[in-house]
Amino acid sequence: MSFEKTQDDDYDKVLEINAKGAYLLSKAVMKVIQSQDMQQIDLGRHGIITGGRGAIVNVSSAMAFGAVPAKVSYITSKHAMLGLTRACGRWILIFNNVNPLI
Repeated sequence: MSFEKTQDDDYDKVLEINAKGAYLLSKAVMKVIQSQDMQQIDLGRHGIITGGRGAIVNVSSAMAFGAVPAKVSYITSKHAMLGLTRACGRWILIFNNVNPLI
């Protein structure tokens, strides 16, 4: 559907499922990881982080790096997932984003 024809409700639903869903699940898993024995990791010039053991892997899309006007809701949600992964990556040992091609 083109950008101009995208309905607000449809846009909200896609963001709710993809972006907010990844946020809520990541937040819940981070609580479990952070409740474990903490360890400090020296990242050299990037500083020292403290975290538990575990991994969070968000599955996004190659569309997170591109743009197609006909998929504005989907692409926006995948960009949001990539931003979430980058923003939270310093808090735990492994926080990755997989971006398969469609």
